[in-house]
Amino acid sequence: MQYKVHNLKTVEDRDDRSRVQKMIKKQILRLQHIEGNYHKPIHADIYLNRSDHIHYVVSCIIKMKEGVVFVKEKGENIEAVIHLVFDSLKVSLNRKINKERKEYLRKFRNRHNQIFNEYLPELQELQRTAPRETFNELLKILLSDVAGYVKRRIKSAEMTTAIRRGKFKKQEILDEIYLHVYEHMNEIPADEGYNRIWLYRIADQIMDRKFKEIDFEKEHFERLAEIVDAEYAGLDEEYTVDAEEEIIPLEEIDEYESHSDLGMATFLYQEDEESLLDQLTLKINKQEINRLLEGEITKLPVSERTIMELYLINQMTVNEISEIKGIPVSEIEDLTDRVGRDIKQKLAFLMK
Repeated sequence: MQYKVHNLKTVEDRDDRSRVQKMIKKQILRLQHIEGNYHKPIHADIYLNRSDHIHYVVSCIIKMKEGVVFVKEKGENIEAVIHLVFDSLKVSLNRKINKERKEYLRKFRNRHNQIFNEYLPELQELQRTAPRETFNELLKILLSDVAGYVKRRIKSAEMTTAIRRGKFKKQEILDEIYLHVYEHMNEIPADEGYNRIWLYRIADQIMDRKFKEIDFEKEHFERLAEIVDAEYAGLDEEYTVDAEEEIIPLEEIDEYESHSDLGMATFLYQEDEESLLDQLTLKINKQEINRLLEGEITKLPVSERTIMELYLINQMTVNEISEIKGIPVSEIEDLTDRVGRDIKQKLAFLMK
């Protein structure tokens, strides 16, 4: 993290000034963990001032993508004041990052909806006048979030050993989705709010038919958690984005690298639980959080797992998931509450 200390000569004694510089540098290093959760380098401006001949005032300003983080503390002992400022800064900065992430994920999801609806007339025109390959290229761009959903379902099905690793390729499933859309363009709902619901429903139906995960679960349900734990233990490294080519709009290059990153943890906690989320993301390495979340979701029965992925990663509302899955809203709410409680209990255990 980059930083600049202003008005350092406010501390008149040279030895005290040197000690303050070292203290600030040490505190900045402790913020590296939080900066790692943000998508851009963070620069902090630290100001030292005197309100009178007795009290020091230390403040810090960090400009974020959406607004600023500002903290200020006052006291007689400059070292104590610096400690207070950085304690407050850790919480405020972490909370701001989580809020920006949550807002970004909402905007990201809404933008997908808007772009698909905006280009639907072009898709319809291509279906009538152009080769299917051209139609598929445009659809590939418009359905990048559906592609992510397909990739996650393949990965989790492989993790539970419901399907053999490498048996299904993401593009193979996507090609079948594209073909279905091409042949059933006239069935796309006129209501723009239902377009993506229709698309996700198609994706689910195709994968349900191919993967036959439910049949596997009936035979191995008692050992499912054990199987998943064994698979995770056997991994040499964390899952990362695969090497398959993705078409990414240029304006998204400088955004968050992973939309699932801490997004799942962020959306598990409500506004009245912000202090718990602060403790979680301040104390636990984000890779460890992601690994636990993925592992716990993967252990769920496929019907519950796909609901939680739509809810936490794709940011679907319970009403939208109800339409996709054909399940009452009340059942989905009960599931998200129950699974959310279970995961939060496990995360709380990690903080002890």
